[in-house]
Amino acid sequence: MTTDCIIQEIKQVGNKATETIETYEQKVNKLLDKINSYKRAFENIIELILKINNDIGNVVCNQPDSAIIISLSRETIHKLRILLGKAKGHPLYSGYKATLHELSGAVDDFEEHVSDFKFRHDEAAQAEVNDLFRNFSLSL
Repeated sequence: MTTDCIIQEIKQVGNKATETIETYEQKVNKLLDKINSYKRAFENIIELILKINNDIGNVVCNQPDSAIIISLSRETIHKLRILLGKAKGHPLYSGYKATLHELSGAVDDFEEHVSDFKFRHDEAAQAEVNDLFRNFSLSL
C-alpha cells in the first residue's frame, strides 16, 4: 500500500465526517426549530388562557350568555386535553416538557375558573346557598 492510497483514504474519511457533521447539524437545527415552534404555540395558548382566566374571574352575566361561555369553555378544555395528550406522546416531548407543564397548569386553572363561573350562574345552586345562610349568624 502506498502512502498516496493512505492519504486518499484519510481524505475520504475526513470528507465523509465533514458531510455527516453538516447533515447532523441540519437535522438538529430542524428539530430545534420544531421544538421552538411548539413552545411558541403553547406559550401563546397559555397567554390566551391566562387572559380568559383574568376576564372570567368575577364576571356575572345573563343566563343565555353564561350558557354559551360554559359550553365553549368545556369544548376548549376538551380540545386542550387532547392537545396535551398528543404533545406528551410526541418524540420531541422532552424539548418542550417545561412549557407543556405550564400549559397543563393553565388548563387546570381555566377549568377551575369555569367551574366557579358556572356556580355563580347556577340560580338553583345560588338559591340553595342563600337558604343555608339565611338565618346564619356569627355573633355570640
